[in-house]
Amino acid sequence: MFNKKLSIIGGAIAAVLISTTTLADIVLDDESKVTIFGDMRIRAERDDSEKADNSERERERMRYRARLGIKYAMADDWAGKIRIATNSSSLNSPHVNFSTVKVSDGKAVGDNNDADIGIDQAYIAYSGIQNLTLIAGKTPLNFANSTEVFWDADINPEALAAVYKTGDFTLNAAYATIVEGNWNDDIDAVFAQGVYKKKFEKSQLTLALGGASVDSNKVFNGENYSMVMLDWKVSTLRFIAEYIDSDADVEDTAYTLQARYSLGDGWGLRAYWLHVEAFSTIGDGTVSQDDFPNPGSTGVSNYEGYRLQVDYKVNANVAVDLRLFNMKRLEDKSTLPSSISDSLFNESERRRLQLNINYKF
Repeated sequence: MFNKKLSIIGGAIAAVLISTTTLADIVLDDESKVTIFGDMRIRAERDDSEKADNSERERERMRYRARLGIKYAMADDWAGKIRIATNSSSLNSPHVNFSTVKVSDGKAVGDNNDADIGIDQAYIAYSGIQNLTLIAGKTPLNFANSTEVFWDADINPEALAAVYKTGDFTLNAAYATIVEGNWNDDIDAVFAQGVYKKKFEKSQLTLALGGASVDSNKVFNGENYSMVMLDWKVSTLRFIAEYIDSDADVEDTAYTLQARYSLGDGWGLRAYWLHVEAFSTIGDGTVSQDDFPNPGSTGVSNYEGYRLQVDYKVNANVAVDLRLFNMKRLEDKSTLPSSISDSLFNESERRRLQLNINYKF
């Protein structure tokens, strides 16, 4: 079955390769102040896992993601953006399974299984102060991290943010609401980061240092987090390393290493190594990446593993990639301090093979 699905995807890729149409944001007004943009992803993947009780299981599935947005700059120094996206049951992913009929207790119940559509981003930005941009609303977190271990890029928090840029330096700051408690206590987070990005004759260096403080009232094991990232690109090679540390009493460290190589003619190779301890990232892994999969509906921690990837860029708007993930549990969940997080990986091992077609305008 999975081979059949891969054959279908392969046919779709062939159709994509034939087309070389280049698209861009669609301008909706004469002064180019309002534009529409979007993207679509078709994905096929297979997961094989060994559960904590040593039993095995596997699954194959087709998925899609669709996003559509409007950018507008109708007044001097002011801009806004609204984007809608498919919604799944996962906090960290807008990807939705291919399905027509929903099944409950082994029986088709007749309801379709189409995804809901929700507001993915909605924010206003003001840039009337020299070198400074102020942002308010549901916005991408302005915190540089290359593997999304510190924060999953699919999560756009409700936040107040500021970006100050001068020369080669950028300062990022944000105040985000993680949980709106209404009459109860909120869980909020403050982020701060400095980024130095310098281009040389044949290379580029990026150094980022920052962190976050989460007011969780001891709901999670860690509350304060620091992160450093080094990104060095020279010619066709790129090396990136990240180190994350929290103030949890145990299992408080994460680090990632990656190398990328451009083969030319749109082809590229990537290799990643990740070591993410249970309480090293925000919310005990809740808002961390989920490409390395988690049986729950959030991000994932308490694992180490590698990711191998082949990229092919058809043109400026179409890209295809093949990814292999392999992960192993670091510690048995029963030996760790308690946590309300559903993110602590507790299978012995899991593998994922994933094929993506990405199309944007």
